[in-house]
Amino acid sequence: MVHAVDVAVGKALRYWRRERGLSLQEVAATVGVSYQMLQKYESAQCRVSAGRLSDLAKALQVEVPVLLEHNPKLP
Repeated sequence: MVHAVDVAVGKALRYWRRERGLSLQEVAATVGVSYQMLQKYESAQCRVSAGRLSDLAKALQVEVPVLLEHNPKLP
């Protein structure tokens, strides 16, 4: 079962990655996961752990709460 928070985090990850002009491969390499795993995070197929969320926020140059905010405007 996909939780709304997982979907919101995935959308935020995708939004900020694209906003920064980064590829899946670039972000994935920075945090030490495969680009396929990052795709799963972005599509909410897999949940992001707290530690990984912190790593992703750092890689995307945003604060962790930004990734947790529910923003219905995100695609």
